[in-house]
Amino acid sequence: MADFGNDLHRAKDKLSQYLHKAKQLESGLGNVAKAEKLCEEANIESNEHTDHTVDDLAFEIHQVEKLINKSLAAVESQIAASGGTGISAEQLKEYKDTFNHFDVDKDGSLNRLEFKSCLTTLGLVGIDFEGGDAKFERIFTDVSGGSADIKFDTFVEYMNRLAGSSMDQTQISAAFATLSQGKPFLTKNDCATGGLIPEEVEFITLNLPAHASGGYDYSSYLKKSFT
Repeated sequence: MADFGNDLHRAKDKLSQYLHKAKQLESGLGNVAKAEKLCEEANIESNEHTDHTVDDLAFEIHQVEKLINKSLAAVESQIAASGGTGISAEQLKEYKDTFNHFDVDKDGSLNRLEFKSCLTTLGLVGIDFEGGDAKFERIFTDVSGGSADIKFDTFVEYMNRLAGSSMDQTQISAAFATLSQGKPFLTKNDCATGGLIPEEVEFITLNLPAHASGGYDYSSYLKKSFT
């Protein structure tokens, strides 16, 4: 089992390297686009070296990135399953959807800003502004293990710890209550007053069910998330 686990982690590292290389190729398309424009301005209509345009290359790179991300998701699921965490397939998919939502640059990891956006949306940091950054830095260091970003498997471990902690659930509920100013639901105005960024507001509007009195029912969302 240990060898199998090591193989999975090696496969994950290799796929992450491939994704990084694809991102580098994508970032280099700007220079290709400039060269293509110069050729057009010089009325050069054919290229003896290639028939591909910048749009062709961008499409192909995007397809490769999709394939790598799909393979990464499969390997990460196997890693989580082999770790004996007891996470169900549905819960793992929910974690993956959350991870992908906040992985804005789609590089397969969460940097500081992306992870903080995630924690702020969950109500773990950012609502109590006093000492919020210090609390976040402690969490980030713990989850990342000192790295510059957070990979999906360590994100799953952290989220699983939260799901198993009634104290964390209470803290999240209290944070939502503070944000809503004591109401049993959140409104977009509450989110704006609380300083949430557009991505965080979008997460709330897409994931929290509607409340009968208006706004978004965070109590039902937490009950569903922690049961």
